[in-house]
Amino acid sequence: MPTPEQTLQALAAIHPDYPTFAKNFPNIPHPTNPLPESLTTDILTFIKKESPELSLFLDNPQAAALPQKFFPGAETVLPLVAILFLLRSHIKIDLPSFTLEHKPMGDDLLKKIVETLNKYIGGK
Repeated sequence: MPTPEQTLQALAAIHPDYPTFAKNFPNIPHPTNPLPESLTTDILTFIKKESPELSLFLDNPQAAALPQKFFPGAETVLPLVAILFLLRSHIKIDLPSFTLEHKPMGDDLLKKIVETLNKYIGGK
């Protein structure tokens, strides 16, 4: 079973727009420490809430192993860039910090994700 981080990498890797997006962030290094599991789990929870199609896929027990089996290139996706890609319509990326771009009414989970990302990379 893939970790939440591996699942995020696979979700970015399968999207046809990801390679173009990733070219905008050539200087983001591969993290020396894994992303906090609470962060990656929160992001998956947010994605499930925002995308019914992805929720069906991610909640399907048979699909749980798909990222490892069918997306072998996913491990080359930088975890932080995958997160930026998956949240691109919700956050403003102004490295080295992030802010909410489209503030959903009462979405405390997205606020928590942005705060955790900022702490992780040492932003604002």
